[in-house]
Order: sequence, then structure tokens, then C-alpha cells
Amino acid sequence: MRMPKNINDWETTEDWENIWVTGRRYTNIFNEGVAQANKGNAKEFVRILSSLADITEKPHEDNLMALPEDPNDEVVANAQFHLANFYLFGHKETETGKVIKTKKNTKKALYYMTLAAENGNMGAQQNLGTMYEEGITPDGKRIPEISVDWKTALKWFHLSAKQGSELAKKDGKNLYKKMKNASN
Repeated sequence: MRMPKNINDWETTEDWENIWVTGRRYTNIFNEGVAQANKGNAKEFVRILSSLADITEKPHEDNLMALPEDPNDEVVANAQFHLANFYLFGHKETETGKVIKTKKNTKKALYYMTLAAENGNMGAQQNLGTMYEEGITPDGKRIPEISVDWKTALKWFHLSAKQGSELAKKDGKNLYKKMKNASN
């Protein structure tokens, strides 16, 4: 990689576009993970997406030479959501129609789903709402890491609905009615 001699040259170099612009770098990493999944390589899919999903530190603005990491980036949240669903369901159908598999892991699924939801992923917020409302996986198995908590479920439905999820609007409305009936 050729480093520009002057900071003012960064924006005109290919290095800036491909390496230093966080969003582009994240998208390239995410796409490489998806490409590995499409090849049927579950291990590389997890390794590559985890490199994004596990970002926890905010960018260091005072260090211009550090690669900025932003845990709140939309691509990071998308990687977290994909990993969460992969661990929740134990498989993923790829864009090429292949199915990659892993061992179901509700602890990892909940961890990544929560990170994705906190980072604004609408689908993750919807899924967490359902998980907290019912306390079960999509195939009806109990999630040991979750206690049914309708208030928390309603919070996640609300956040997802604010972003335009019609399903979250419907689910939140139904849960609210259920809560009201249970308190009477």
C-alpha cells in the first residue's frame, strides 16, 4: 500500500478510498464474508463477519494513522444480524442457493442480535421483540438466556416500528393489548 506523503493528498488516492474510508472498507469485508458463504465456506463466513461484528471501540479521532473502527456502522450492524440469525437457526441459505450450517447457539445469537438491535438494525429489533415476548426460538425451543419480558419486547417492537416495520407495528399493538388484558 502506498501511503500519501501529505494528509491533503489522502482524498485523491486509491488508498484513501479502499482503506481509510470506514464504510467502504466495511462493505468490502462484508461482501467477502458473503462470497465465502456463497462458496459454501461457513467457517470463513463466520470468521470474516465476526471481524466486523465484534468491533466495539469508537474511532480514535486524534490518531490519523489508525484505521477507524465504528461499532455503530450500518454494515457492522448488518454483520451482527447475519451472524445472530446464523447461530439462531443453525443454517443460512446463500444467494447461490447453497446452505451453510453451524451448530445452533442461542447465547451467541442473543449476543449478536442485541448488538445489531442496539446499532439500529430494524430486523434485529423486531426479532428481539419476538424473543422477549415469547422466550422461544423460531422453532419453538426455549431460549435459556431470555426471560419473557413484555416491557423489553415492547421497547424493541417500538424501535423497529419507528423505522417502518409493519410487522413490528402489528406485533407491538398485539402485545400492548395482551399486556393491558393481563393487568385487568
